[in-house]
Amino acid sequence: MNGFVVMLGITILAVLATVVYDRLSVKPTFVDPIESKVLDSLVSILNENQADIPKAQNYKPRESKVPVFRKFDPNLASKEDFVELGLKPYLAERIEKYRSKGGKFKIKTDLKKIYGFPESLYLQLEEYVDLPENFAVGKKSPLEKQWKKNTEIQKLKVEFTKQDLNKADSIALEKVYGVGLKLASRIIKYREKLGGFVNVTQLKEVWGLDSTTIQEIDRKFSIDDGFQPKKINANTDDFQLLRSHPYVGYQKAKLITSYRKQHGMFHSIEQMRQIQTMSAEDIEKMKSYLVF
Repeated sequence: MNGFVVMLGITILAVLATVVYDRLSVKPTFVDPIESKVLDSLVSILNENQADIPKAQNYKPRESKVPVFRKFDPNLASKEDFVELGLKPYLAERIEKYRSKGGKFKIKTDLKKIYGFPESLYLQLEEYVDLPENFAVGKKSPLEKQWKKNTEIQKLKVEFTKQDLNKADSIALEKVYGVGLKLASRIIKYREKLGGFVNVTQLKEVWGLDSTTIQEIDRKFSIDDGFQPKKINANTDDFQLLRSHPYVGYQKAKLITSYRKQHGMFHSIEQMRQIQTMSAEDIEKMKSYLVF
């Protein structure tokens, strides 16, 4: 039995050795002359086509543009300017969009606020950015100067279009922040009692008006330089008319009528200073509303 197994193994090895030898050995191959001509024709056509194809060494890689560094104001530079400075077109467009929405570069580092702006590129451009290093130093850019000029012009226009406080109706007064219908009515009523405002500070005498609201009124209204208030006559108007004025009232009306009975007519405001119980402040307030 064992002898049979050994003989079987030797036989298998002999067969395998023969197969391997046949595979590895080189044998001459017979080529048909017709087939040979066809192959030669195909090779010739292939060589001609290859001659028309540019060789790899004839291609040159696309040269990237070298950035041109120069002074620039990011508030004024165009998209093309940014590209020449080394920015990608999409980044230049992002800056243009930022400016179109009212964005403004005030100092150099504001450039880095643009999303995706490379730190490495900023370091290269930093010395060429025509903006100050910080808010404390440096000259203002032309755009910032123009913006300031426009703001000042706008302020002048607002002041120029102020309304006359002595002619304003309740509708105009109600447009002021903090002034409602009641306060507007009180302002007009007090103005009529006075005979007109000669100074905006007189609004402090209107009950319910705070300093903030008065400032808002002062910002939108003014008093004509040539305005003359309605006056009361210290010599001829009777007690009732005198007392109806907010700056005179009952007590001072009595003093004025008593004095003119005893001393005759007033010739000037200075004579009222002779009335000892009349304060200098009272006389100063009445001065604009008295005639002699």
